[in-house]
Amino acid sequence: AKSFYILMFQVPVVPERMLSRRGGLGERMLRASGMDTQMIETFRDEIVADGALRGGLGYYRSLPRSARSFAGRVSVPTTYVWSDGDTALARRGAELTPQFVTGPYELEVLPGATHWILDQNPRELAEIVQRRVTSV
Repeated sequence: AKSFYILMFQVPVVPERMLSRRGGLGERMLRASGMDTQMIETFRDEIVADGALRGGLGYYRSLPRSARSFAGRVSVPTTYVWSDGDTALARRGAELTPQFVTGPYELEVLPGATHWILDQNPRELAEIVQRRVTSV
C-alpha cells in the first residue's frame, strides 16, 4: 500500500501534470514523502524545468516489464539501506529481500530518515557504503 504511487505513475500524462503543478496533490505527496521546500524547488528546477520528469517516470513505467525478465537471485554482497520514516517502502520489503539474495545480506536502518536518504542523509549513507565495501 505504501508504494501505490508506482501504480499511479503507470497512467500516461496524469503524473507529469500532477507533479509539474505548484501546490495541489503532487506537491502534497512530495512533502508527505519527506521533501522540504528546498528539495521541492530543486525538483522543479532540475527535474521538471529541465525536462527530466518523463524520463524519471519511465523508470517506474518500465518496472512491470523488467520484473518479468528478472531471472535468478542476486549473488553479490547486498546492503539494503532503509529508513524508518520512509513513506514509500515498508520494512517488510527489506525483511523479505534476503530470499532474493544468495550473497551476504545486511539491513541497515537509518532511524528518523525519510524516503530521500541520498539527499538528506548523504554522510550516513556514505559511511554505510564505505563500511560495506571495505568489509568484503
